[in-house]
Amino acid sequence: GDASPQLRQIAVGNDVTADELGQTISAQMIEQGYRSEEDSIFCLASSNCLVAKLSPGAANAVPSHDALSFQLEEMLPVSAEHFVTDFVTSKSGILGIAVVTETIRPLVQALEVAGISIRSIVPATLLATQSLIQPPASLAADSAILVWPFDGAFDVIRIQDGVISDWLYVRGD
Repeated sequence: GDASPQLRQIAVGNDVTADELGQTISAQMIEQGYRSEEDSIFCLASSNCLVAKLSPGAANAVPSHDALSFQLEEMLPVSAEHFVTDFVTSKSGILGIAVVTETIRPLVQALEVAGISIRSIVPATLLATQSLIQPPASLAADSAILVWPFDGAFDVIRIQDGVISDWLYVRGD
């Protein structure tokens, strides 16, 4: 009969290592047609990010990345040596976004060892919001987006010729 189309899902055990998860995701991406020369964007859940609004300063000149990182450090519960940052400048100030390195390093390294080229790491919410404001000109026509972790699972979205061509949900059991 009338079987409803469903999102393709892959189940992995809850005790799987980052290396095993990286291999599983890589194998599925290759099965979807991913090529190692394609760039991937690794998207994070908001719960993996630390955010603070910074003051632009009296002269309205944007300080260096290092200066902003140290200013952000004063507002976060972790030292600057333990997070990576990016900043969004607007008329109302500077938004500092940080990710604790140790929370993502094992999986990012496992994916790269498995042949997945990670070009950018970005909060999924910011990527979605930015795409509403301005479509990403920097996103290659053939690329992949890995969204992690939402309830301990991944979404792997493949883009071909600038259009979403495949979507895989990898969940833990």
